[in-house]
Amino acid sequence: MAGGHYFGEDIPNFDLIVNAIRSGKCIPFLGAGVSMTYKNWRNGQADVEGCPSGDKLRSELEEALRKKAPVPAELQRVILPVLPSIAEFFQYYDNGHRGEMENLVRRAIDRAVCPRPIHWVLAGIPSVRCVFTTNYDELLEQAVGKNGLHRRLIGPYVHDQSHNKQKNPTDLPIELIQNLPHRLDALAPPEGHPLVLYKMHGCVRHPNSLLITTYDYVQYIASWTDKRLGMPKEFRDLLLKNTILFLGYGLGDWNFRVIWEAMITAFPNGRFDIQSYAIKKPVSNFERSLFNKRNINLVECDLTLFARALAEEFEVEIPDPPPFSSVTVQPERKDAR
Repeated sequence: MAGGHYFGEDIPNFDLIVNAIRSGKCIPFLGAGVSMTYKNWRNGQADVEGCPSGDKLRSELEEALRKKAPVPAELQRVILPVLPSIAEFFQYYDNGHRGEMENLVRRAIDRAVCPRPIHWVLAGIPSVRCVFTTNYDELLEQAVGKNGLHRRLIGPYVHDQSHNKQKNPTDLPIELIQNLPHRLDALAPPEGHPLVLYKMHGCVRHPNSLLITTYDYVQYIASWTDKRLGMPKEFRDLLLKNTILFLGYGLGDWNFRVIWEAMITAFPNGRFDIQSYAIKKPVSNFERSLFNKRNINLVECDLTLFARALAEEFEVEIPDPPPFSSVTVQPERKDAR
């Protein structure tokens, strides 16, 4: 960082992403990678434990299944290569009940000891007015609650397939609904800068809400545009009006591609009209070609580095992970380099 070198200088299209965020017309879209283990640059790149990957969670559910008595014989005869398939088999073996499976998922997610750097940063930027996520965890909610910037969390709105009707948002800020630019000189209202959170795959706090089995995904796609069961129109409209910033997605993941193809049907000719971005490392030529056709630019960058670049740009503090240091960590400032 010496000699006036900034994190963002090495990130392709960083200035365009920053401009979209600053205008209030960028929706971060968080995937599993956002909440996984990361390396703490302040402590010799030591791992800070996070939520498990989809593959790791699949393995843990399979291990739990094999410990059952009697061991399900069918488990030896079927191929269950991805999380949705093993989750569906788990539910089948438990006679349709999801309680034990969801408890295992909840305990695995609770191993995340604190919000990741990107959670702190998104919570600390007032012009980030809405966040979508397919994660079950509550790390962003924790970051909003502990952030020094006064914020008012709206929601989270949770898609819950166990309900016959999804909850429609009734308190979205008018500037968000009308897609008005964020005023850089706007003071925080008494209740704090609003941040709307929409959780597309359920939440660990809501029993039976998790979108996790193959049937859950099929049902979700079938009801995507249903006024009662699908994504509320207010949230679908937000996707059509704003730059989308995909964070923490393995773009080849089965579950992401399923939801992705459902989303694409809402856009003319299967493309985002507005240039959008996905932060990912590494990026294959196949992925770049596939998503460029969707008007999504793949930016090859480590997610923690990207979070630090945003923190520097917007002067947001990223706290130390626990055990927390007694020394107050100051925001990374561009003028200090």
